[in-house]
Amino acid sequence: QNTLLKSRENTWRHASPITTLHVSIAGKRFMVEEAQIKSSRERLLIWRWNQINGVHTSNQYYGKAIEAWSQLLGESRRGMGIVVYTSLEPGHAEVSRERLSAFLEEALPKLVFE
Repeated sequence: QNTLLKSRENTWRHASPITTLHVSIAGKRFMVEEAQIKSSRERLLIWRWNQINGVHTSNQYYGKAIEAWSQLLGESRRGMGIVVYTSLEPGHAEVSRERLSAFLEEALPKLVFE
């Protein structure tokens, strides 16, 4: 099951619809899924995407196509899902986005295999 929150989840709820966001990080431009979730005590901003054979994508179908193409070419099918999050103050999503971007500028080159 490839969902952020289970339908029976009682602690966390979506605070807004999941959207797609273009980001430029560590010299790469790609799209991430962005979600805002909340509990009774806090709110979080979450970015989620996949890295498959050096390609970053939030599109599940495109990711499967990359895997299939790699398999047809006899290449390895290396990939991972990446999820990062940070605290979110209502009305200040841009500050949270900047915090995630700054973290990923440093961390992404260490996380990702090419």
